[in-house]
Amino acid sequence: MTNPKEESLDPESWDELRTHGHALIDELIAHATQRQFVYTHRWRVHDLVMWDDRCTMHHGTEFDDLRWKRDLQRATACDVANSCEQEGIAPAAA
Repeated sequence: MTNPKEESLDPESWDELRTHGHALIDELIAHATQRQFVYTHRWRVHDLVMWDDRCTMHHGTEFDDLRWKRDLQRATACDVANSCEQEGIAPAAA
């Protein structure tokens, strides 16, 4: 019996896996970016927007940096455990 990790795939199998992988990513992005899941912010003076990068897809739009000033700051917090562990969700085995 051979070790599955030692088995190699022929190039056509890798191409098929890559095609299916890209299709799955496209499907997930299409789902996650549906209107009911998207927040769009209309900026006003003194606005502050915060999000959790662990759980958020974010995409900036064009910004006229010659006309407007933008102040970006990052804060990183340390927690007792990752989000899955805090919720009692067992991570998938690698």
